[in-house]
Amino acid sequence: AENAPVSAAGAQVGFTLTHASIQDLTFSLTAPDGTVKTWGPPSPLGTGSVTGVAFILCAPSLAGKQCDGNWTFAIINAGGNAGSLTAASAGLFVEGIGRNGAGAEGLGAAQFQWAALVDTTLVTSSYTADAARAVVKRWNDGHTQGFLAQKNGLGGTVAIYDDVLTPFDGGLFDT
Repeated sequence: AENAPVSAAGAQVGFTLTHASIQDLTFSLTAPDGTVKTWGPPSPLGTGSVTGVAFILCAPSLAGKQCDGNWTFAIINAGGNAGSLTAASAGLFVEGIGRNGAGAEGLGAAQFQWAALVDTTLVTSSYTADAARAVVKRWNDGHTQGFLAQKNGLGGTVAIYDDVLTPFDGGLFDT
């Protein structure tokens, strides 16, 4: 139900394939506005036989096209060998630029988030988390969201319950 154009990531289609001769296959993905991305011939998957192998085909050329509507994925088999396709491995992934109809950010919004990871064993005695947070705020552009994170007491990057270096929120501090 996205009403924005397709994001710069384009479209991706994932599938699991079993076929005796994948070099005989050509793939196409048709966007709702009729724009078609074709892979092959020759087949982008290589040659030979596959059994239950997962593939992902990417179509960055579909960026900016209509996002909402019906998408069609087709496989053309130029050979006489039968095969099977399972879409359960990934299916179609495509999202519009910006927020969806409910006001939530799409998955592509994470490209504008960043974090400075501090290893407190390597900082000088003049280091303070407050000063580091102030630097993160100054580095933030208007379209990004920065965070300050600290390594846990064991030197890892995951939060540990009751570790003063990694609060329950995963070590992220408000900026």
